[in-house]
Amino acid sequence: MSRLLPIIDRFVSVCGIHRLQVRRLKASTVVLMYHKVLPDEIAEDYPLGNLVVRESDFAQQVGWLARYTSVLTIKDALDGDLQRGGRALPTVCISFDDGYKDNRTVAAKHLSEFGLNATFFVSTDFVQGEHLWFRPCSAVISCSCATTNERVSFEGEAVGGGISRPSWVG
Repeated sequence: MSRLLPIIDRFVSVCGIHRLQVRRLKASTVVLMYHKVLPDEIAEDYPLGNLVVRESDFAQQVGWLARYTSVLTIKDALDGDLQRGGRALPTVCISFDDGYKDNRTVAAKHLSEFGLNATFFVSTDFVQGEHLWFRPCSAVISCSCATTNERVSFEGEAVGGGISRPSWVG
């Protein structure tokens, strides 16, 4: 596959597909929505994999975005769209839903490393310790697949016997 990439790149360049895509991206704003960014070893065990990005993948994505796009907050992109015509780079907004702790402890350090801002949507009803409906469900699902004899509790209640605590349960 690695030998095919230069051939594919050349083909795309000659056909003008790349220029067309860049032109289309410059005329629009792409919003990338994340939920959780977890350290690689924890992300692998997370039962709802579609909500998680591994930290190493996120760091690569942020590095690429910093080099090849103009990263704005959603508010700045909306304000700028009202005033701006053509753009030098494609505009991308990075957003985080639900306000998970790892957004601050893991994702923010990579954003800061590249000088990028993001928009964080925090579910304020859950700040006092409540959890989104799927978190207890995912704990039960994860625990049902474990093999040790340690009891696990979620919110002070046992979720089963003969199971182990998943690494992502806080």
